Amino acid sequence: MTTSPKTPIEASAKKELIKYIAKEAVLLNLGNQEKAAKALEIVLSGIIKVLQDEKPLRFLGFGTFSVQNIAARTGRNPRTGASIEIAAQKRPVFKPGKDMKEALNPNKNSKKKTASKKPAQKK
Repeated sequence: MTTSPKTPIEASAKKELIKYIAKEAVLLNLGNQEKAAKALEIVLSGIIKVLQDEKPLRFLGFGTFSVQNIAARTGRNPRTGASIEIAAQKRPVFKPGKDMKEALNPNKNSKKKTASKKPAQKK
């Protein structure tokens, strides 16, 4: 894929991940399962590093990883009914891309939707 990114954040996050992977592993000769597992560990830890900086990481067609900030709030203990304070937190979020959605729902996208126009009613 040689598609250019839409925003500077996308380019920045992608470049950071590529630099991280290149620095941590040589991916030319993945000949066995141990090397493949290590490569996967490196990619996943690279994704985590980008998310720790609270930058979105987009893989075109696959999806977008991002961080959602959840505000502190008051909750209830379901057992006792007592009020408890729930601390603010950062939550990882994944939004699937168009290609992934189409791969998972092939029949849904094969039917073409046609909008039927109703004639305007005269008063």
